[in-house]
Amino acid sequence: MTSRLMKGLAAFLLVMGIMALPAHAGTLATFIGPPGTTITVAPLSFTGIPPLQVSGTQAGSFDPTAVMVSGVTTSNGSGIEFSDPSGPMGGVIGANQFLEVDFGYKVTANPGTLIDDLSMSILSASATGTGQVDITENVFADAAMTNELASLYTYVLSSGSTSKSSDNLALCNCTQHTTLYVAVDILFIGGTHGTTGTASLSEFEQNFAAPEPATLALACSGLPVLGLFWARRHRAK
Repeated sequence: MTSRLMKGLAAFLLVMGIMALPAHAGTLATFIGPPGTTITVAPLSFTGIPPLQVSGTQAGSFDPTAVMVSGVTTSNGSGIEFSDPSGPMGGVIGANQFLEVDFGYKVTANPGTLIDDLSMSILSASATGTGQVDITENVFADAAMTNELASLYTYVLSSGSTSKSSDNLALCNCTQHTTLYVAVDILFIGGTHGTTGTASLSEFEQNFAAPEPATLALACSGLPVLGLFWARRHRAK
């Protein structure tokens, strides 16, 4: 009996260990495609949307097969992480050099869930002098990317300044989103007009919160009540 119990426990721990491992979609090249692959991090799925566009003086130094795409689960929700284990993406961008990388992906929620909050963070990057790393993420409700819901922006400066960007879709419009289309723009600026600087990026991630529909419905139903309460309180004063 004890032996069976131990074997059952070992099997359970093995399954849980496998589930805890980050889901991998492979490289940025395979993720974007064409045709694009899908990575699933319950309750969300992420599918790359071609094409991958690279431009700038250092366009030739960016290797999409070196950038890994992994599924992550954090306190901010389910998401995907982009990282280059070998070093900075595209190398270190120097003075009078720049590099721009653009790509897109689709986020789909499992049946019974919806997306109401998103955030973006730079995990590993550096800049010196006038160098700077900028990441902009525009989020749309439609595949044509015309109905914009949110815009996130994060950066790293040589002063050490950095930022994390987030947006709560539920508070904006209390709309249930089961599908989002994301356009990502990464800009590396080493320095312009003869100024000296460097910029490099090794890792960043995006996260999407997908609570149960009842949770969002409760939150949204409470907003008008809260607004009415404050309005009455203001008039009473």
